[in-house]
Amino acid sequence: MGCWDAPCIICGAPPTKRDDEWIYKNEEVPSDFHELTKWLENCTLLLPDGEIVHNYEEVGCNIRFAPKGYGENYDIKAIPNAEDINIVSGYLISFGMWLHDDCWKYIKKYLGTDLSYNNIPEHPWNWQGELEGINYGQIEKYQSQDFKFYEIYQNKDQWLITSPLSMSKDAAKNKTRINKILSQLKLTKSEVKKREKRPSPLISASLVKANAYCIGNDGKVWKKIKGKWIYQKDFTKLEVELDYKNVTTRNAPNKNIILREQTSYEKNPVFIKKYEISRKKYHPIGGSFEFMSTKDGYRYLFKYFKKYNIGFKVKEY
Repeated sequence: MGCWDAPCIICGAPPTKRDDEWIYKNEEVPSDFHELTKWLENCTLLLPDGEIVHNYEEVGCNIRFAPKGYGENYDIKAIPNAEDINIVSGYLISFGMWLHDDCWKYIKKYLGTDLSYNNIPEHPWNWQGELEGINYGQIEKYQSQDFKFYEIYQNKDQWLITSPLSMSKDAAKNKTRINKILSQLKLTKSEVKKREKRPSPLISASLVKANAYCIGNDGKVWKKIKGKWIYQKDFTKLEVELDYKNVTTRNAPNKNIILREQTSYEKNPVFIKKYEISRKKYHPIGGSFEFMSTKDGYRYLFKYFKKYNIGFKVKEY
């Protein structure tokens, strides 16, 4: 299948202005059309540990991002699972979601909030990395393995790839389309205002399945019960120092470990709230983690460490 252009979760346009059809068809487009699409190259990543990073660019297809110039790469694929951070090996693989810098800035301006990973509800993802069940409007007919820029140019539909920060008529039209997408994600001014000030999770309980666990705005664990978020008092914080020097495998599964911005459906999930890895010549030798779980969750965790010969020391319980 090769490479494909994965769409922005907010506007549906790709993270690049590359279009192989321009080359294959040997067609010419005016320079102002190329200028129009430059903003697509600047991307924001929403990582499942809650971090938000800006001014990244796509550096590898299917899809990999890095800071413009030089820096750490991130693979951005479908909704992350528990294997995104391999606590056994200490090697961190940061998955997440991406959108354009201008789309993130528009949401900041329009909704007055810093869009993060946990703002986005759980939806099935298709092979391109697009949220299924969300209607992106007219842009969908131009989405394919290679985004159909040339057809947009031919059909004079360039408003679909105009930055929402622009002051043009085309931008105003695109903003209306983007606002409809945001409303499907329950990202409206009234919803955001209501949810940001409450102690329970930022994401609406109506957008996750029953018995989901999630970290709330208050830093505590909540569970969806009978359609509502209910505080779980049996979850406690635990700080642990890990020693990777004698680890027996680098490929162990990580079924019960999730980052703080993710939603869990495990019976006794272990949330990672913070982590820091120490390295020697790029190889992990130790780590400091702050966990949030139940007593049963910690029993599982300690058994897990022993199984793979990970040294651990509890700092605070």
